[in-house]
This record gives sequence, structure tokens and C-alpha cells, in this order.
Amino acid sequence: MKSLVVLFITCLTISLNAQNFQGKAFYKYNNSYAVVDWEKEKNMGANEMAALKSQLSQSSRKTYQLNFTLKESSWTKVDALAVAGGKGDKWAWDESQDRLLYKNLADQSYKLETEAFDKIFLVSGPLELRAWELTGETKTIGNYTAQQAVYTIEVETLAFGESEMQTKKKTVEAWFTPEIPISSGPEYYWGLPGLILEIKNGNVSYTCERVELNVAGDFSIEIPNKGQKVTEAELEKIVDDKTKEMYKRYKKTGKKG
Repeated sequence: MKSLVVLFITCLTISLNAQNFQGKAFYKYNNSYAVVDWEKEKNMGANEMAALKSQLSQSSRKTYQLNFTLKESSWTKVDALAVAGGKGDKWAWDESQDRLLYKNLADQSYKLETEAFDKIFLVSGPLELRAWELTGETKTIGNYTAQQAVYTIEVETLAFGESEMQTKKKTVEAWFTPEIPISSGPEYYWGLPGLILEIKNGNVSYTCERVELNVAGDFSIEIPNKGQKVTEAELEKIVDDKTKEMYKRYKKTGKKG
């Protein structure tokens, strides 16, 4: 496979020749929730289990929008998710909700406005360039020919109903099209010589359903500016500590905290 460590430079160079290029891409989010082992949830009542399954199903149906130019992009959820039970009665994995993500490809940085446990936080930092590798595979997504690229990472996971973290290797798969010369995509994904139309990362996937190029009128790149300023490490600690606390409650009582 061919290394893509420096291909982001190519994408940034293209911007010198097409300053007015802009567009919108709409993505469907899906999460299979394969980590949930229902057999282990013996302490959960029938009504609670039914509510949980309904919640998981609802939260797997989301649409996101990426507004982009060659130098920057903004990523946000289009449809609001009505969380069962109302404020203060959310499930652990719904407690961290990214509201707006801005990526500056020119200086390789990001700004994130996110909600965690009913508080708004503002995070900023450098974008991480992954060691993408081409596989040579191609397929058609919508009206575009897409190429496959992958990278492998080690992640710590906490399976539902467990209290100990486990380290595992997993491969992230992307499908991008050089026909749209923007080095961006869903969430924090970037660094390929074309718009990322599809991402598969474990149970989570994003698939582009529609692209609008050189749109006029209602178009803007939003930059987050609300919330308590924290570093990425500080936010991760806040979320991890609270999530572990809630998992312990689930395991001990079989009820929501």
C-alpha cells in the first residue's frame, strides 16, 4: 500500500488555484452498538431494557452537515435528537454531545463546542494527521468515484456492563474522492487528497448522501466561541470520570444514576 503522510500538502497547494471553491456535504450517521451484550444485563428490568434499546435505535439515526472551503470546514448535527426522559435523565454515552466542530486546514487546528453532562465546553488544539495508506480499492458513492484509505490505531474501550478498560487495535476505513479537492470529512477526519465521503470506525460509520458544490446564498463556516475553555485532556478526564462513575452505578444497582 502507498503511504499518504504528505498528501495533505497537495490539497493545500490546490487552494492557491481555486480560492472560491465551497460546498456542503450531508452525512448519515450509524452505530451498530455491537458492544452491548444483552445477556450480561440481567439486573436490568424488562421496561428499562426496552427503553435502552429504543434509545440506542433513536441515537443511531442522525444527519450531519459539513460546510467546507479548501482551507476550512464546519461540522454540525442537522436534526435534533430528543433524548428520552428529558434533561437530567440521559444515558451515559449521550452525555457528551459535540455541537459544532471547526477545522482550519491551513494551520491544521480545530475548535470544538461540545456539551458534556449539561455543561458547554470550548476545546481547541492541533489536528492530528493520521498515517493514511491507500489500498487500491475503489467504489462509487453517489455520483463520485471513491478510493479507499486506511490507518490502524490502538484504543481503550469500556464494554457495557464492565468496569475495566481494554486496549485493542482497530482499523479505520475511509473512502474519499479526488473529484472534490477538499482535504476534509466527517468529525476530525482529514488529510486525504479529496473529500471523505464515507468513514467506518468500529461500530460507527458516516456515509455521505448528498453534496452541493459552489452553493450561493445561505452558506457560512461557523467557528465555535461558546463554553468553558478546557484542553482536550481536561475534557477527556471530566467525561471519563463521570462515565466510569455512572457505569459503577449501573453495575451496582441496575438503574440509571
